[in-house]
Amino acid sequence: MKEQLDILNTLASLIYEQAPGSCDEIVYKAKTDPDEGWVESSFFYHKDGERHSVFLTDACESEASELVSKLNEVMFAYTGGRWRSFVLKFDSNLKVSTDFNY
Repeated sequence: MKEQLDILNTLASLIYEQAPGSCDEIVYKAKTDPDEGWVESSFFYHKDGERHSVFLTDACESEASELVSKLNEVMFAYTGGRWRSFVLKFDSNLKVSTDFNY
């Protein structure tokens, strides 16, 4: 469980750094297929009532993809369930939430 939290914290920090300060919401979505070895993601934030879709830098995208794959493997080893996508959100108070879709 600690390893999962460490990965999520690292990923959250990485994604947070890509957003401008004082956003209403920051959202990172990832889809993965471990059998085929791919990760797709999207990143956007809401500020002043407007949605802004942003491309992550290549370095950030690469590191985030590695963390998503590692998180999927660690969680699979721990629970036996394999999720296909998840959403990582920050609210305006920087409270982080996740939603995993199996």
